Amino acid sequence: MRRWLKIALPLGIAAVLVSVLAIGLQAPSGKAADCIQGASGYTGRAASTVTYEFDYCSDPTLNLAVSLQWGNAKKDLALRVTSPTGVVYFEDSHGGFFESLLVPSSLSEGTWTVEVINTGRGSVSYELNIAVGY
Repeated sequence: MRRWLKIALPLGIAAVLVSVLAIGLQAPSGKAADCIQGASGYTGRAASTVTYEFDYCSDPTLNLAVSLQWGNAKKDLALRVTSPTGVVYFEDSHGGFFESLLVPSSLSEGTWTVEVINTGRGSVSYELNIAVGY
């Protein structure tokens, strides 16, 4: 029994770790939900630029709302959203701790990119929300 535990226990732990890594490694680059519908929220820390991507394959008559907030008004973050067709939406109001973008309906299907850009020094903790709706 003891010999079996020496072999089975490490193999079991390794199997669990591989499963956790396989599931967890699907999203570390900021890959959002496939075919986003509804809303998704993310928290992170930006020292420069953090990129999120998501596939949109739903109703093109819906709007896309992206909001970014952080807790330190002395820091400055910007928000850039790029459509699958290459149209870029940019928001940087300088001052404050909130940025938001509304991309009107006629959303292109395909991969959208959302970038959180730290325009200052030091890293900044933030919360990013992406929502699709009317």
